[in-house]
Amino acid sequence: MKYNFEKKVMISETSPRILGHGYQGTVLEIGNSAYKTYNLNSRRRTDDKDVAIRLSKLNLKRFVVPYSLHINRKGSLLGFKMRLLKANRENKLTTDMDINDVVRDVKEIREEAKIISENGIAFNDLESHNVMVTDNGIVIYDFSAYGVSDSPTIADDNNAEIDNLFGSFLLTTEMPDVDSILLYDIIYGNYKRSGCGTIEEYYERFIPSGSIREYVLKKTKTK
Repeated sequence: MKYNFEKKVMISETSPRILGHGYQGTVLEIGNSAYKTYNLNSRRRTDDKDVAIRLSKLNLKRFVVPYSLHINRKGSLLGFKMRLLKANRENKLTTDMDINDVVRDVKEIREEAKIISENGIAFNDLESHNVMVTDNGIVIYDFSAYGVSDSPTIADDNNAEIDNLFGSFLLTTEMPDVDSILLYDIIYGNYKRSGCGTIEEYYERFIPSGSIREYVLKKTKTK
């Protein structure tokens, strides 16, 4: 069979590196950016385009926001670019970080969450696997579960998501060697009984030095 080409066709010998793949789509490394392309028939939130547009207008450090949104003629979001993240080789987990760095980063996450709340975006479900420790500290990425909300409690709800993530869910994921009920009691249970307003305030007051992992392991020995 003969093929006639009207112009030159440039075919690359290498394919983009796949950074992640899920039921929604695939994230590729393209140049100095990451690009998420959605599966054609993936189940997605109906407001994902609105969330992406709102986030793309925000200048955030701790939350990865989209840019160069790819929207088709029907108004559907097909994909977008975002900054490329690289894990810190020394501290890949938040529980191994110096507690002062954790407190600093979560405080900044809390401040940026306020901006996100003011723009009518609800977290809904912050996931442990969407947290990365980079050379510049803790970063949260993938907003696929976020939604548009006009709830009067959106700020409080988003703050609760941050407390749950950094005081419970993330710790359970990063420390599977510690009984989850005991871990919950040592950190989140004590946080709720402490009178502290946020999880980072609790860490600042009750873990003077070292890491969360060191603190927890020391506590388990005394139980």
